[in-house]
Amino acid sequence: MMAVSFGSMTQSVLDRFTWTERKDYVCIVETKEQAIGLCSRVMDLYYTGLTDLKIYEDSKVPVFWARKHPEKKNKAIVIYCIAYKGEYDVVFKEIKDKETYFFTFDDYDGTSYELYYRKP
Repeated sequence: MMAVSFGSMTQSVLDRFTWTERKDYVCIVETKEQAIGLCSRVMDLYYTGLTDLKIYEDSKVPVFWARKHPEKKNKAIVIYCIAYKGEYDVVFKEIKDKETYFFTFDDYDGTSYELYYRKP
């Protein structure tokens, strides 16, 4: 269980992220548990009460979650975390609501995966 304290949840969660030249928000955390918890908090900012966050414990990308934006008609929200250099990058971004390729990675078991947002 992660012991992280948030004052104003929305502001505290978003304040941890940095805007990048790739036009996404990134926060670097030390552990997989912190990364998963942060993904869950960001998801909850947009979709309060959803319970469909799938966690892939044995993967370099334990969370990859995408949904249509709840307020913007032609947008989607993507949230994921990825193991990188002994830490975890937690990323979230708004994208156009169309099929979008993100990246390919080789997982711990040697299998290559391509991550996409597929429009529902």
